[in-house]
Amino acid sequence: MQLFASMEDLETEENDRRGYIERANELAHFGLAEARRSALSLRSDIIEDSGLVYALQMLVERSNIPGRLRCNFSAKGFREETLSLTAEQDLLRIAQEAISNALRHARPTIISVWLKGEQSLVTLEIRDNGTGIDRVRLENEE
Repeated sequence: MQLFASMEDLETEENDRRGYIERANELAHFGLAEARRSALSLRSDIIEDSGLVYALQMLVERSNIPGRLRCNFSAKGFREETLSLTAEQDLLRIAQEAISNALRHARPTIISVWLKGEQSLVTLEIRDNGTGIDRVRLENEE
């Protein structure tokens, strides 16, 4: 749609072409990152083959959108044998959904994913610097 609007501007010689092309480029980068994340989620054997830490690293790397989004990952104290395969797959899916939701709704420029392990306690934390939810709107929904 953005490219079509840009083409129409070319025909009418209006000057907003750059904005349409920049938006189309942004949407293409977002779509590519989303496709990469989706492809990773279809690989059910990635955790079995390489472990949760590697799977989360790959998810974060594939979520980067040059010039728009930087994703970081850190793992500390997590031992692969702490959780069942099912629990690890659930954590990967949770991370995928959190990143996807942040991109769709909050427009962040940075997303950080942390995996922490302490004895039998495992914590997955995902933070972003996006717009968040308007506190007034949130209070009205309660």
